[in-house]
Amino acid sequence: MISYELPFILALAAVIAKSGYAIRFGDIIAYQHIHGDIFMSWSGCISFFTMLLCMQAKLGFIPFDMPEAETELMSGPYIEYSGKALAIFKLTKAVLLFAIPVLLITLYCGGIKLSLDGLPDCKGFPIWQAGLIKGVIEYVIILVLIVVIKNTNPRVRIDQAMKFFWGIVTVSASLAVILALIGL
Repeated sequence: MISYELPFILALAAVIAKSGYAIRFGDIIAYQHIHGDIFMSWSGCISFFTMLLCMQAKLGFIPFDMPEAETELMSGPYIEYSGKALAIFKLTKAVLLFAIPVLLITLYCGGIKLSLDGLPDCKGFPIWQAGLIKGVIEYVIILVLIVVIKNTNPRVRIDQAMKFFWGIVTVSASLAVILALIGL
């Protein structure tokens, strides 16, 4: 389903524009350590939710599960696979389910910080653990958002999904880029 690629690229362009045209993850994270999380800006918030919807389609979760259509076909396109091939498909989907929230944390929340400057050092509690706990909490929140979207929405038809992504989602991603370019 190619219709979610344009909003995804526009949401990514908003992050790049907001972070001073940095393309490397390290530069985007460094920008956020200095200026605060991109998610806390108008353009960052809009592009985050745009990217979240695009990632939902990338994972093939309901409501955007057109490639699999598990509600219509028993096991979707994986019906002919078994053994190692099926395991690789399922493992790939599980890795994506881990990697996509980490990507969103990196782009919008400054990555998983292993040092939190400005926090007092608690006795016997290393400061890097606080950053790791914060990263895990952000990961769980994003995963809960993905699961809530998956479990509260019915499956849409292909034409409805394409209209949704080419319409509302692309317009909101374009708005995020414009807001990022003017500094909001």
